[in-house]
Amino acid sequence: MNNHYSDATTNFRTFRVCSDLIDYRTGEIIRPATADELQASIDAAKIDGGAGVIDVDGRSCYVSE
Repeated sequence: MNNHYSDATTNFRTFRVCSDLIDYRTGEIIRPATADELQASIDAAKIDGGAGVIDVDGRSCYVSE
């Protein structure tokens, strides 16, 4: 679990982003993950034995909370 957070501001509210999208092969943090990517990674983990690998723009990634 990471201990860093970033604030994301919209016209309506400010919220905390605390999940990272990570490249599965390199371990590189790509950017904050979207809620859809987090859910897709959780769903994939139920199928692939726990890694939660998803395809994002042609890259194998996972989301770390």
